[in-house]
Amino acid sequence: MKRLNFADKYEKNANYQLNQLNKAIYRYGGSVNNKARLYKYVSSKRQYEIMQPRTLKFLGDKITKQLSKKISANYEGKYSMFTLVTGFNFGKDNWNMNYDKLKKRTQKLLKGYSYIATIALDEFPKARFMDEGVLMSWHVHGIFFKEPSRWFKGKINQKISPAGYFITPLVFRHYDRLIDAVYYAFKSPFGGKIRYRDRKNIKTSKNTSISLKSLYDTLVHLKGVKRQDFMFAGGKGKKILKRILEDLNNERA
Repeated sequence: MKRLNFADKYEKNANYQLNQLNKAIYRYGGSVNNKARLYKYVSSKRQYEIMQPRTLKFLGDKITKQLSKKISANYEGKYSMFTLVTGFNFGKDNWNMNYDKLKKRTQKLLKGYSYIATIALDEFPKARFMDEGVLMSWHVHGIFFKEPSRWFKGKINQKISPAGYFITPLVFRHYDRLIDAVYYAFKSPFGGKIRYRDRKNIKTSKNTSISLKSLYDTLVHLKGVKRQDFMFAGGKGKKILKRILEDLNNERA
């Protein structure tokens, strides 16, 4: 069987996410009128809100179109996206997200580099954040115009590691196509993770599902947050982001 690229899984992933959201709304949405409003909300493809699965394709295609004018594959013919974890966690009982601080922290760490990025969210359903509920981890996904040197990556990891992390704060995924890097970077928070030790006794994590109740809670708290609300950029990426936002505004006009 041919292995699908990440962007090619859009239809399957979006259908699954819509199905889970609809189940969560049916079970926990309360009145018929409230359920109807939420069903309509999650199925939309034109508002670009973060809890609407179908918007990834339209936004992802716009970002890819703009980035393709400035980014070329590396010497291995790959496109890369990065994940940066800097320690802005919170408990799901209070939703103290602090994403403005995360954005400012990231911009300071990546100063001098050109990139476009977004704030992402992981839920760890089997872990707790102090006495404040299920552990939620804000982090950053993004794409550099030019992948940083090994020295720069090491410098970033040294700055963050003393904070008590058992993971590598700055990591990269590489793709044969730019569109796959973009789709992965700008996907919505519909899954969870669990931490475990691998065969070498190294702490790592893997994907897991989250309960419908937890998914509904995320929907309620993030409903109304647009994907572009979490997007930011550095260096030459600022012009690209401006064009993307102008394109979205023109579409709504």
